[in-house]
Amino acid sequence: MSILICPVCSEKLGLHEKSYKCKNNHCFDLSKFGVLNLSLNNKSSKKRHGDDKAMVVARTEFLDKGYYRPIKDAVITLCEKYCKGAKNLIDAGCGEGYYTAEVVKTLVLEEVFGVDLSKEALRYFKKRIKNALPIVSSIFKMPFEESGADFVLSMFVPDAYNEFLRVIKKDGYFIKTKVLKNHLIELKQAVYDNPYYNDEEPDEIEGFEKLDEIITDYKTTVLGDDIKKLFLMTPYYYKTSKTDQQKLEKIEKLEITVSVKTVVYKKV
Repeated sequence: MSILICPVCSEKLGLHEKSYKCKNNHCFDLSKFGVLNLSLNNKSSKKRHGDDKAMVVARTEFLDKGYYRPIKDAVITLCEKYCKGAKNLIDAGCGEGYYTAEVVKTLVLEEVFGVDLSKEALRYFKKRIKNALPIVSSIFKMPFEESGADFVLSMFVPDAYNEFLRVIKKDGYFIKTKVLKNHLIELKQAVYDNPYYNDEEPDEIEGFEKLDEIITDYKTTVLGDDIKKLFLMTPYYYKTSKTDQQKLEKIEKLEITVSVKTVVYKKV
């Protein structure tokens, strides 16, 4: 039985041919790319909803070269240790699915959901994970029943802990990867006159018990056009002037620090 619910009335959603319907006849069609739009708040064409195509393509090409493979390995290690009995997974803020694709190869899952506001990212997510359902939705109000998820994966996304707490079942798991102080500091030094270190979030989350963590900290050399792709896939890009962005075009090789923490929690 699916944990998917109608975003209008919160009744169960079921698949009927190429549409999802609830008992109140609210109907949502799958796109030709297999993406299900359950967002009720993204009608404006003037506002950017999630990552655009350039950002998604840059991130996909950068990640596929293996620069962040150790982060993916940390996620898999924790999934194998704690989530082997899981039947379903929600990737909240899934992007193009680089991390989840490996999780799906590792665990035997009946349902895999990717939630993101970017339709472009969700198309890539579907290409990576054929049997997953990519859903256009905010992670702060997801179309899933209460206490239905075995575990939620959150890779570098904003704090939506109240919603994660709502959808995860008792004794279910939440795996989160977040940046540490020095993450990508060299990239910021190359772009900004006054580079800043990242603020580090506390590990404690109300409603969850921290079980384990893996810190992934290493240096890697990024070459050529991959430097711009790395910057383009970060949240810094759209907040940076064209003049500062152009500084990267003169750099052919950049050693960067990758410094993140992956934490596994249990809902209590």
